[in-house]
Amino acid sequence: MNKIKPKKICGKHILSGVSMNYTNNDAECIDFILDGKTYRATENPADGYRSWLEGIEYSNEKIPSNIPDTEVMISFDTEHGDRMLRFFETKHGREVLVIGTENAGDYYPVCVFRYTPENLPCNAHKRGR
Repeated sequence: MNKIKPKKICGKHILSGVSMNYTNNDAECIDFILDGKTYRATENPADGYRSWLEGIEYSNEKIPSNIPDTEVMISFDTEHGDRMLRFFETKHGREVLVIGTENAGDYYPVCVFRYTPENLPCNAHKRGR
């Protein structure tokens, strides 16, 4: 895997697609499109009790669920032993995507792929805004 360092994708981007998936090795992964490029974040399932983010790489996967172009600000959070990329849409400041490892320094780290499409600005009318 030709890994991309998470801090390299921090900053403002246009998010236009997100899709949960599995690799050929049955590991969970999430594909996402930033600025027209597709990326894949892959879990290392370890031993069934522990998991962590194996890495992020460029991908040729076609994402079936595109979303309207959404400006996001991506930050890398290392608080509380976590190592998370957090994607906040810039219109209302809501978190739409989290990718990383929770409790990274603990005996039981957990890989996190959390997508919250209801926080996208295009879905604001469904929240009553």
